[in-house]
Amino acid sequence: MTGLSARRLASAVAVSAVSAVAFALPAASASASTSIRGQGSTLQELAQNNVFIPGFNAKEATGLKDTVEVYSGTGSGAGLEAWGNNGHPAEYNTWEYVGTDQPPNPTQKTAIETKAGGATVLSIPTLQAAVAIIIQLPEGCTSADSSDTKAPHRLVLNNVTLEGIFAHKITKWSQIKEGGDKLLPLGCEAAHEEITRVVREEGSGTTAILKKYLYQINSGAVDGVKTWNNLAEENKNLSWPEEGVNLVRGKGSGGVVTKVTETDGSIGYVNLANAYSKFHGEGGTLFWAWVQKNGIATTKPSYENPEKPKVVKKVAQEGTSNCAGDIYVNGVGAKFPPKKTSEAWNEVSSSPKNKKYSLCGFTYDLSLNGFTKIEPALQPTGEQITEVKNYFAYMLGEGGAQFATNQQDYEGLPTNSNPEKNVKKIAEEGQAEIQ
Repeated sequence: MTGLSARRLASAVAVSAVSAVAFALPAASASASTSIRGQGSTLQELAQNNVFIPGFNAKEATGLKDTVEVYSGTGSGAGLEAWGNNGHPAEYNTWEYVGTDQPPNPTQKTAIETKAGGATVLSIPTLQAAVAIIIQLPEGCTSADSSDTKAPHRLVLNNVTLEGIFAHKITKWSQIKEGGDKLLPLGCEAAHEEITRVVREEGSGTTAILKKYLYQINSGAVDGVKTWNNLAEENKNLSWPEEGVNLVRGKGSGGVVTKVTETDGSIGYVNLANAYSKFHGEGGTLFWAWVQKNGIATTKPSYENPEKPKVVKKVAQEGTSNCAGDIYVNGVGAKFPPKKTSEAWNEVSSSPKNKKYSLCGFTYDLSLNGFTKIEPALQPTGEQITEVKNYFAYMLGEGGAQFATNQQDYEGLPTNSNPEKNVKKIAEEGQAEIQ
């Protein structure tokens, strides 16, 4: 294991330990009146707890200011519920911001804003991240291979095959043959043919990213009359085609990683940063797949070769999401990106037409324009609102700059000389509206 991989694994373990006790933290103390807390997306949990929060707190400490407490990775669905979605009570003074990879749709946005007394929800993009397709080969198989020399010792999945697996139309390992895909030794899968899908057991933004991507591949009905987009937009997005067959669930990103490693012949999905904890390296029975654009070109979330890290020069190196320059769409017939963070961003999805790794998505942090409209008993203090604004500025500025260098398994926000296409500028304008 490389030093970088060891650090990733140690970080993931540390974050899991922190998250396990997050809810046991005191709500506030006399000496921490301006501390703020967030919960939600597990996709951004490592970024929050390993980079954003430590960096911001260290900077604030020099001015003797209070700090951001631990971010709790509860899942995007739980984060939205903490702010009043799905009939839940709103806790604006317990969780001063919410992380989500599934920004609220118009109905959810209205529900949150109504409980916030008419304040406006701001869906502020923070980072890009790759969703890796992680695989545990069937019992008896020791490795995989394909005819693509750039992807040794792993499977290369055509986009159509990827969609077919999660739609439960491709159900057997022997059906995965494109690009010279094969399991080794040959015929090893014969006794254990069935593919087991591993999905999240709670509302998840990572699930929404995957389902919206699959909708770009197949816009037809996949679960009764429901499309992938319909399934992604459900409050808890827990439904899957034929979910009673060959499907198991894991809690959080860590739970999906664990279930795949425990389940022979399984395929799951998880943020690349979490995938490194068990799936780093080439060969063997545990790896993440490369994804093809309908057989045209092979793309990947990261290139890793600890033996010869400098040999391949024109390929994204270890530690990158390989999402830079990706094409995003904003649903059908709508321009990307939305003009403002006060608009709904729920239809945003990466396109399968990307030249780089296409299964990418944005992760967002929610704030409000109009905290003071919330009923007094639920309002954060004025100092906390200021701290939220300062923290968001840090995430989009100094904190986010660390990810723009492609060394933390995430990617910075896209920029563009055209202000209407500059996602980072739109996010910064949203931050300026926090009050």
